[in-house]
Amino acid sequence: MPLSTLILLIALAVFAAALASLAAAVERRRVTVWEWQVGLLFVNGQFVRTLPPGRYLAGFGGREVHRIATTPRQFSVPAQEALTSDGFPVKLTGVVEWRVADARAFLAACNGNTVIVPEALYLATQLALRDAVTGRALDDLLALRSAGAALDAELRPPVEAAAAGIGAEIIRVVLRDVILPAEVRRMTTEVERARREGLAALERARGEQAALRSLANAARMLRGNPELQTLRTLQALTPAQGRAAPTLVLGAGAVLPVRADADPAPDVESDPA
Repeated sequence: MPLSTLILLIALAVFAAALASLAAAVERRRVTVWEWQVGLLFVNGQFVRTLPPGRYLAGFGGREVHRIATTPRQFSVPAQEALTSDGFPVKLTGVVEWRVADARAFLAACNGNTVIVPEALYLATQLALRDAVTGRALDDLLALRSAGAALDAELRPPVEAAAAGIGAEIIRVVLRDVILPAEVRRMTTEVERARREGLAALERARGEQAALRSLANAARMLRGNPELQTLRTLQALTPAQGRAAPTLVLGAGAVLPVRADADPAPDVESDPA
């Protein structure tokens, strides 16, 4: 093979290798914007346009593509300690569900770090939780916590105002836990126990009153209806299943049903005088 031909073949092989390397480098520089993301194209640090889903070349000529997820996100606020209006310390935890509404404003607010929760949103949630406590007494706070929706609706506006300034949208704000210190829990439990014991005593008194009223009505009915008294006596004499028949003792104008196995009345000696 002539030397010139060999040199040409080597040059072609080197050129093909260079093209393959360049194509691989270009492919590595491509960025995919998925359908749940918004792409932002910057050239030399200047915003150019918003990119729809697709594949784009970045890294050449000062081109940069930032991808912002628009799917709902959540973050939890750890226990925030505050005092109620009547001086009881409590701790609150909350959950915020949100999403990005304006990708460019959100990227600027996060200073390029779109993974962490923006400080403004986090701080607004903390302050909203504390404000919900300081303006209420402990009993009102616990009652609203049981209702849930009323307090959640109160927490949402200040968090939404902070979210609007950073290009975010609030889906919901939920008060998750109201944590009471051990001493306050014990006091609350004692109050609830005393209240329930009072209700139980009241119900027992009502039951006893109803029973006495029923007995009084029955006595009036028997006094005015001798036939009814006789029927009630016969009913009392009817033996219950598995038991011996009662014995009827008559004396001194009274009617008294007793058990068959009851001890007989002692004999009383008459006075000879």
